[in-house]
Amino acid sequence: MNITDPLGVPGAPLETLDAVLEYVGRPEVRGTLGGSRLVLVTDRTGERVGAGYGALLLAGSLVGAGGSGRVVPVAWSFGPAFGAAGGAALSGLLGWAVGAGVLLREAVVGAGEARALGDPDGALVARVVAASSPVEPGLYLGAGWEARLVARSAERAAEQTAG
Repeated sequence: MNITDPLGVPGAPLETLDAVLEYVGRPEVRGTLGGSRLVLVTDRTGERVGAGYGALLLAGSLVGAGGSGRVVPVAWSFGPAFGAAGGAALSGLLGWAVGAGVLLREAVVGAGEARALGDPDGALVARVVAASSPVEPGLYLGAGWEARLVARSAERAAEQTAG
Protein backbone atom coordinates (compact mmCIF):
# COMPACT_ATOMS: atom_id res chain seq x y z
CA MET A 1 0.00 0.00 0.00
CA ASN A 2 1.29 3.41 -0.97
CA ILE A 3 0.18 6.26 1.32
CA THR A 4 0.62 9.63 -0.37
CA ASP A 5 1.10 13.02 1.20
CA PRO A 6 -2.15 14.42 2.58
CA LEU A 7 -4.25 16.77 0.48
CA GLY A 8 -5.55 20.05 1.82
CA VAL A 9 -5.28 22.07 4.99
CA PRO A 10 -7.06 20.99 8.20
CA GLY A 11 -9.96 23.33 8.91
CA ALA A 12 -9.82 24.97 5.46
CA PRO A 13 -12.73 23.40 3.54
CA LEU A 14 -12.59 25.23 0.22
CA GLU A 15 -8.81 25.02 -0.06
CA THR A 16 -8.97 21.30 0.72
CA LEU A 17 -11.72 20.70 -1.85
CA ASP A 18 -9.64 22.57 -4.45
CA ALA A 19 -6.63 20.38 -3.60
CA VAL A 20 -8.67 17.20 -4.04
CA LEU A 21 -10.19 18.32 -7.34
CA GLU A 22 -6.79 19.39 -8.65
CA TYR A 23 -5.30 16.02 -7.65
CA VAL A 24 -8.04 13.88 -9.23
CA GLY A 25 -7.97 16.05 -12.35
CA ARG A 26 -4.34 15.21 -13.12
CA PRO A 27 -4.10 13.03 -16.23
CA GLU A 28 -1.90 10.46 -14.46
CA VAL A 29 -4.49 10.11 -11.67
CA ARG A 30 -7.78 10.50 -13.53
CA GLY A 31 -7.37 7.20 -15.39
CA THR A 32 -6.63 5.22 -12.23
CA LEU A 33 -9.79 6.00 -10.27
CA GLY A 34 -11.99 3.15 -11.57
CA GLY A 35 -13.23 1.12 -8.61
CA SER A 36 -11.95 3.71 -6.13
CA ARG A 37 -13.56 4.33 -2.76
CA LEU A 38 -13.92 7.55 -0.81
CA VAL A 39 -14.13 6.88 2.92
CA LEU A 40 -15.53 9.81 4.90
CA VAL A 41 -14.12 9.67 8.41
CA THR A 42 -15.71 11.26 11.45
CA ASP A 43 -15.55 10.93 15.20
CA ARG A 44 -19.28 11.60 15.69
CA THR A 45 -21.82 8.84 15.46
CA GLY A 46 -25.41 9.68 14.56
CA GLU A 47 -24.70 13.43 14.41
CA ARG A 48 -24.18 14.29 10.75
CA VAL A 49 -25.78 17.72 11.27
CA GLY A 50 -22.78 19.01 13.25
CA ALA A 51 -20.08 16.61 12.16
CA GLY A 52 -16.69 17.29 10.68
CA TYR A 53 -15.04 14.92 8.23
CA GLY A 54 -11.69 13.97 6.86
CA ALA A 55 -11.39 11.34 4.16
CA LEU A 56 -9.32 8.62 2.60
CA LEU A 57 -9.38 8.18 -1.16
CA LEU A 58 -8.55 4.54 -1.86
CA ALA A 59 -7.48 3.54 -5.37
CA GLY A 60 -6.48 0.01 -6.32
CA SER A 61 -6.09 -3.06 -4.15
CA LEU A 62 -4.93 -2.62 -0.56
CA VAL A 63 -5.10 -6.37 0.15
CA GLY A 64 -2.07 -8.55 0.75
CA ALA A 65 1.60 -7.85 1.21
CA GLY A 66 1.93 -6.89 -2.44
CA GLY A 67 -1.09 -4.59 -2.40
CA SER A 68 -0.34 -1.89 -4.94
CA GLY A 69 -3.19 0.36 -3.89
CA ARG A 70 -2.83 4.06 -3.27
CA VAL A 71 -4.21 5.79 -0.17
CA VAL A 72 -4.69 9.54 -0.38
CA PRO A 73 -5.45 11.14 3.01
CA VAL A 74 -7.65 14.24 2.84
CA ALA A 75 -7.52 16.88 5.59
CA TRP A 76 -10.15 17.19 8.30
CA SER A 77 -12.03 20.05 6.65
CA PHE A 78 -15.47 18.94 5.51
CA GLY A 79 -18.97 19.12 6.91
CA PRO A 80 -21.12 21.43 9.02
CA ALA A 81 -18.53 21.57 11.82
CA PHE A 82 -16.63 23.92 9.50
CA GLY A 83 -19.59 26.23 8.84
CA ALA A 84 -21.22 27.00 5.52
CA ALA A 85 -17.91 26.55 3.68
CA GLY A 86 -17.53 23.08 5.22
CA GLY A 87 -21.01 22.10 4.09
CA ALA A 88 -20.37 23.43 0.59
CA ALA A 89 -17.02 21.62 0.41
CA LEU A 90 -18.61 18.34 1.53
CA SER A 91 -21.28 18.76 -1.14
CA GLY A 92 -18.60 19.43 -3.76
CA LEU A 93 -16.52 16.43 -2.68
CA LEU A 94 -19.49 14.08 -2.76
CA GLY A 95 -20.71 15.55 -6.04
CA TRP A 96 -17.33 14.82 -7.60
CA ALA A 97 -17.25 11.29 -6.14
CA VAL A 98 -20.73 10.39 -7.35
CA GLY A 99 -20.06 11.90 -10.79
CA ALA A 100 -16.78 9.98 -11.07
CA GLY A 101 -18.35 6.67 -10.01
CA VAL A 102 -16.31 6.50 -6.82
CA LEU A 103 -17.91 4.32 -4.14
CA LEU A 104 -18.81 6.14 -0.92
CA ARG A 105 -18.19 4.77 2.54
CA GLU A 106 -18.22 6.21 6.05
CA ALA A 107 -16.20 5.29 9.13
CA VAL A 108 -16.74 6.48 12.68
CA VAL A 109 -13.52 6.30 14.69
CA GLY A 110 -12.15 7.81 17.88
CA ALA A 111 -11.20 11.49 17.88
CA GLY A 112 -7.49 10.72 18.03
CA GLU A 113 -7.64 8.35 15.07
CA ALA A 114 -9.72 10.80 13.05
CA ARG A 115 -7.18 13.58 13.54
CA ALA A 116 -4.26 11.20 12.88
CA LEU A 117 -5.48 10.75 9.31
CA GLY A 118 -3.34 13.74 8.41
CA ASP A 119 -0.36 11.40 8.59
CA PRO A 120 -1.68 7.84 8.71
CA ASP A 121 0.29 4.63 8.81
CA GLY A 122 -0.82 1.36 7.25
CA ALA A 123 -2.31 0.05 10.49
CA LEU A 124 -4.54 3.11 10.90
CA VAL A 125 -5.66 2.93 7.27
CA ALA A 126 -6.53 -0.76 7.75
CA ARG A 127 -8.58 0.01 10.91
CA VAL A 128 -10.48 2.83 9.21
CA VAL A 129 -11.23 0.75 6.11
CA ALA A 130 -12.37 -2.18 8.26
CA ALA A 131 -14.66 0.13 10.26
CA SER A 132 -16.22 1.69 7.15
CA SER A 133 -19.66 0.96 5.74
CA PRO A 134 -21.32 1.87 2.43
CA VAL A 135 -23.24 5.13 2.63
CA GLU A 136 -25.86 6.92 0.56
CA PRO A 137 -24.90 10.46 -0.62
CA GLY A 138 -28.40 11.71 0.18
CA LEU A 139 -27.61 11.39 3.90
CA TYR A 140 -25.22 14.32 3.50
CA LEU A 141 -26.64 16.19 0.54
CA GLY A 142 -30.34 16.14 1.38
CA ALA A 143 -33.38 15.74 -0.84
CA GLY A 144 -32.96 16.54 -4.50
CA TRP A 145 -29.20 15.93 -4.54
CA GLU A 146 -29.33 13.97 -7.80
CA ALA A 147 -31.06 16.83 -9.66
CA ARG A 148 -28.52 19.34 -8.26
CA LEU A 149 -25.66 17.09 -9.39
CA VAL A 150 -27.06 16.87 -12.92
CA ALA A 151 -27.53 20.66 -13.03
CA ARG A 152 -23.94 21.27 -11.83
CA SER A 153 -22.60 18.84 -14.43
CA ALA A 154 -24.54 20.63 -17.17
CA GLU A 155 -23.18 23.99 -16.00
CA ARG A 156 -19.59 22.69 -16.05
CA ALA A 157 -20.06 21.22 -19.52
CA ALA A 158 -21.46 24.54 -20.79
CA GLU A 159 -18.51 26.42 -19.29
CA GLN A 160 -16.02 24.06 -20.92
CA THR A 161 -17.59 24.39 -24.36
CA ALA A 162 -17.84 28.19 -24.03
CA GLY A 163 -14.24 28.58 -22.85
